[in-house]
Amino acid sequence: MLVTSDEAWTELQTGVRLGRIPETDWSWLTILSLTEAEQVAQDELMPPLGEGEAACLALARNRGYAFLTDDRVARREARRMGLPLSGTIGVLKTLVDEGRISPEEADEALQHMIAMGYHSPVRSLGELR
Repeated sequence: MLVTSDEAWTELQTGVRLGRIPETDWSWLTILSLTEAEQVAQDELMPPLGEGEAACLALARNRGYAFLTDDRVARREARRMGLPLSGTIGVLKTLVDEGRISPEEADEALQHMIAMGYHSPVRSLGELR
């Protein structure tokens, strides 16, 4: 199951509105609100982290989730906490592996993100096989 915080969801929707993230069916993504304790943890992580990264990191740490981000500072903090970690490519691969999106849809999303400035280690998920 992939989850995100209310805060990160708001940031994602802004990216969609600005055309930086392709519009797609997000029904597979569970959006969670932070508990009071998680809000305290989020506040302790800002700065250097932004609101969305801090909220998701607080969720991951407090609920035992893996942490998914491409943000360098957030990745460093997740490693420091000993959390399982992945990024955009890992998320796309997971979505394909779980049958939530097709390999073609994943590559289309990746190509869109690359065109918008995303620095990807691969041009296609097929390169990961």
